[in-house]
Amino acid sequence: MLFGYDLRTLWRDWLAAMESLHGYPPLSWFEVAPVVRLRLPDGRDVRWHQGQVQPAALSLAKDASGESFALLLPDELVLTKQLHLPLLPAEQVAEAVWLNIHSSSPFASDDIAWGYQSRPHADGGLEVALAFASRAQIAVRLEAQSPSGWPVQHTEVWASGAFGLEQPVVLQGYAEARRSQRVRQMRRRTWLSLLVLGVLLACLLVTPVLQLQWKAHQAEAAYQSLWRETQTLSAQRDAFAKTLEELEVVKTGMAGSVNVLEALKTLTEQLPADAHLRLFQWENNTIQISAYADNAAAVLQTLGQTGLFEEVRFSRAVTRQPYMNKDDFSAQLVLKPGSFAIPMNIPNPPPVPEAPPPIPDAVPATGEPQP
Repeated sequence: MLFGYDLRTLWRDWLAAMESLHGYPPLSWFEVAPVVRLRLPDGRDVRWHQGQVQPAALSLAKDASGESFALLLPDELVLTKQLHLPLLPAEQVAEAVWLNIHSSSPFASDDIAWGYQSRPHADGGLEVALAFASRAQIAVRLEAQSPSGWPVQHTEVWASGAFGLEQPVVLQGYAEARRSQRVRQMRRRTWLSLLVLGVLLACLLVTPVLQLQWKAHQAEAAYQSLWRETQTLSAQRDAFAKTLEELEVVKTGMAGSVNVLEALKTLTEQLPADAHLRLFQWENNTIQISAYADNAAAVLQTLGQTGLFEEVRFSRAVTRQPYMNKDDFSAQLVLKPGSFAIPMNIPNPPPVPEAPPPIPDAVPATGEPQP
């Protein structure tokens, strides 16, 4: 017992509650009560379905495994009563009915076949119609149906009772379990169909959500790939910009450099054959030379006409060497800008591309720092 409730009946009460759900919408919409072939006391066969009686086919089907059969007892073989009970669980109602029958039955206890039907009463209780008869008399009645091919072993035994054929009383202990089993099978099919329907509806509801999640996952993966590619491009851009800066430094440094060998070659070519260069000195953009020549003035005039020098002048007085019969002179040659410059074969670099704009955080990156 728990809080006054008998736990031993919990499972049965739960099953009874589930069975009662089939009397209410929407399960009642799917409820299909089996059709019963009912044999009346006068020997006629009718089709009984949910309290409605219709004529039945004259001949019985050869295969009776899928049909339900019932035999209606004549009123003279049945004793009926009507009770008013409060609202009680089904087990307690059955106990109350059995006690009432046992106390008023003229038959022996082991010879009583009984049953009951109940329905709500206007006063809030239960209106119970009960019926009972002798099992021996019922057996005789069933045996009488055998010659006509009636499936006795599959036959329920009914009594009209206080509610008539609209709600007949089913006597217990015969083939009523067979129809109950068919009802349970149909209800299981109903539950299975509703379950499948629920699964399909759930799939219809879940599929768009899964599609959105898949698209979000794809977008996040694309975002991560684009972020990594952007990081690689940014690193390459930084390296490229650094290289350009280094090239610019080299170019600037080489812009003021002079090709000394080229200058010496030019001087050698411009000096006359009788001249002898004995000193060549370079300092900034000025060349200091000392030489022997037949005519020093003619040499400076020749050098001045080359167009390579801004200024050509003697740096000291010209002396005549008698033993050589040549002028001994020193001259200062100031170079023009660009004279004897080292050629720059470095092409102009392309402009450094601008850094790409940051990627908006439409999809949060996981496991990676934000750019």
